[in-house]
Amino acid sequence: MKKQIHSLFLFSLVMVLLSGCANPLSFENSMDVTKVSIPVNTVIVDAQGHEVDQLYNQENREYAKLSEMPEYLIRGFLITEDKRFYEHAGVDPQGIFRAIYKDAASQSLREGASTITQQVAKNAFLTQEKTVGRKLNEMAIAIELEKHYSKEQILEMYVNLIYFGEGAYGVKTAAKAYFGKDLQHLSISEAALLAGLPKAPSAYSPRHDIDKALQRRNTVLSLMRENGVITEQQEWDAQHVEVKLVSEQPDSNRYPAYVDYVLKEAGDLLHIEEKQLLSGGYRIYTGFDPAVQKAMDRAVASHPFPDDRKDRGVDVGIAALKPETGAIAALYGGRQYQPKGVNHATASFQPGSALKPIAAYVPAIETKGWKPNDLISDEPMTFVHGYAPQNYGDKYYGKVTLYEALARSLNVPAVYLLNDAGIQAGARYVEAAGIKLDPKDKGLSIALGGLTKGVSAVQLAQAYPAFANHGTVTGAHAIIEIKDRNGQTILKQEPMRQNIMKPETADTMSAMLQGVITEPFGTGRSADFGKPAAGKTGTTQAPGLGPEANKDAWFVGYTSELATAIHIGFDITDREHYLSNGGGREPAQLFSTVMKQVYGR
Repeated sequence: MKKQIHSLFLFSLVMVLLSGCANPLSFENSMDVTKVSIPVNTVIVDAQGHEVDQLYNQENREYAKLSEMPEYLIRGFLITEDKRFYEHAGVDPQGIFRAIYKDAASQSLREGASTITQQVAKNAFLTQEKTVGRKLNEMAIAIELEKHYSKEQILEMYVNLIYFGEGAYGVKTAAKAYFGKDLQHLSISEAALLAGLPKAPSAYSPRHDIDKALQRRNTVLSLMRENGVITEQQEWDAQHVEVKLVSEQPDSNRYPAYVDYVLKEAGDLLHIEEKQLLSGGYRIYTGFDPAVQKAMDRAVASHPFPDDRKDRGVDVGIAALKPETGAIAALYGGRQYQPKGVNHATASFQPGSALKPIAAYVPAIETKGWKPNDLISDEPMTFVHGYAPQNYGDKYYGKVTLYEALARSLNVPAVYLLNDAGIQAGARYVEAAGIKLDPKDKGLSIALGGLTKGVSAVQLAQAYPAFANHGTVTGAHAIIEIKDRNGQTILKQEPMRQNIMKPETADTMSAMLQGVITEPFGTGRSADFGKPAAGKTGTTQAPGLGPEANKDAWFVGYTSELATAIHIGFDITDREHYLSNGGGREPAQLFSTVMKQVYGR
């Protein structure tokens, strides 16, 4: 009896709302129904225009317009969920009376009688709690929605808002989750199955209970036939067709390091929080190249790392970008990289000799007229403030050419050249290449990569293409363009382009850096992959662990089409965890492997 009174009370209040005797929004007067916000996935697109990933905050939803849907799918929803949709003004008195009659007959209080507009109101503005107060708010909002939107707009909101089970919000996401299809390719059977899901997404899910799902589908098919949507033959055919479900899709984030970088860059460019970015329905066009990424992934996965320990392995960071545009093609964040973890492609490490070309050789050639064949002394020297650099292994070669000094990565000549050009000149070229220096770094040690805060693989991959680009450095960036959910371009990335050296200086450096790879005495000869390339090794020693213990190992190399910086090392170096080789081993070998795959050799 109490439940019947409850139902009649609800019905009476609804009649008051419908008669206009009360303010329709008196229950939720703070609601602005003109602002229906539907969270939509943000999509990352690669350089070829293909989708790389779909990102979302809490609700996995791709937005679909009614024009994308077959008519039998749309009418399937209408017949199943709200047959009188085009006849009522948001709340259906006939439906409410029918539901109250059934409640009284069954001695229960059911949710029922919600129109499509009410379901939009509930999903867009309210919680899922089942109370009279929430139901009245739902009705009041539905009435207001009908005043501000057309029936087609409300229907489009509905099919995009509702939950279909299996983590799929909206009919477009559901079609892909269950059948792996776009909406226009759904069969009548598949459309009927989807139209039957909103009533009880978990109970009718074909993944959970195929028999119950088919019963529900057949009920919808019967309704479609009774209402002239399909013929009897189409109904029979649809009832007897096999339902083919696609396998459950794993998390789509196949490239977490790159995706994390894109999200950070997009948030900075748009000045929005990640939560807003993930649900904003943006389409982010990037320079991502899946072929380069796969080459990186395979190269690291197949490479032996002899310095691995049982408790901790050597880690790897790689960045590759297009020299001409600065677009980042791929990033390798670490051997065990987890989303939002330490990205070894963007983390900073001491560059060692990988900084020599920019900090010492460029200023000496450009400002002091040094040439590749000029002789320079390679012997122990003491510079200002008692600074006395040593060559690796304390080995010296006497008089050598600049070309040989760079190919052998000799330390004393590099410091001599920086001292001759001036520390300020060296620092100026380093910073012009995009590597920010700490005030403490303005010393001769920058010739050997002695930096307070270090440098990342992305920064070095940005710096070296200045040689390939005849002296012009282009800012590294992942994002090319961003469009909003309506397809309007809201941002086009215009990367920094700056000429930092004369074209002849850049060309001279490229010729010298080729020798690092091609000469039998070059420290980077393991990087050779059968095509013209230039590059430089870099190694830093682990303090206090002896001359054979290294902390960081680098190889930075480039062709006219791709610049790649590779770093390996332990996150924490100690007596049990250090590198036994320098940049001429694993990093150079990895460069060769990656480039062979990229160039199809």
